[in-house]
Amino acid sequence: MDWFKLKENKCPKCRKDMMKGLQTPGGGMMIHPCGFRITEKRYTEIVNSTIKQEQLAEKWRKEDEKNKI
Repeated sequence: MDWFKLKENKCPKCRKDMMKGLQTPGGGMMIHPCGFRITEKRYTEIVNSTIKQEQLAEKWRKEDEKNKI
């Protein structure tokens, strides 16, 4: 599964729009039509950690470019 797709609002299992057809039967569970399931809490944790990882990657890329000059 491509967990980084969650940041783009895509399902990490089928890569389609995460919110299209999403079911929330209660208990904090989110169920995508393809069968992917995740709790709202875990969804938030993954999206937030993904953002942090991408920010760090961008910072490292800029530092690498700066060091090459």
